[in-house]
Amino acid sequence: MKKSELKQIIKEEISEIFGFSKKEKEQKYIKEKLELAKKEISNYNFERIFKQPSENKNNKELQMLVDIVLKDASYSLQTVKLLMPDLFERREGTGAMAAVFNYKGEYINGIVPSNFWFLVQGGQELMKDVDAKKRMEQELENFIKDKYFS
Repeated sequence: MKKSELKQIIKEEISEIFGFSKKEKEQKYIKEKLELAKKEISNYNFERIFKQPSENKNNKELQMLVDIVLKDASYSLQTVKLLMPDLFERREGTGAMAAVFNYKGEYINGIVPSNFWFLVQGGQELMKDVDAKKRMEQELENFIKDKYFS
């Protein structure tokens, strides 16, 4: 074993003895990122994940719309993307699910990326922005808890 490797091992052991373990540092980092992600969520308008395709929609157009939505969301929700990168990747096929959006009492047919299925209630209607923010925050917290704190 090299002298530098031995020094590193000793340094890590001392850090762990005094409560500065890698896991604790990672958890502190994740908690900080979680708070930043919550701010991004509160500033994002989740109605933007809904898109209305043209009448002559085809698979390629739907894929393009999903890609646009995911790119837009990843730009506005950068910390959320850092924590949950799979949420911003288009799934196989179109990656879209049919949805309706209640715009001032009128229901409009369209699509939502299937990654955001949890923001569609009753199997089809996109949640109101306030409810979507709460649900997105809850999904993020559950994901972080399962991945880093269990």
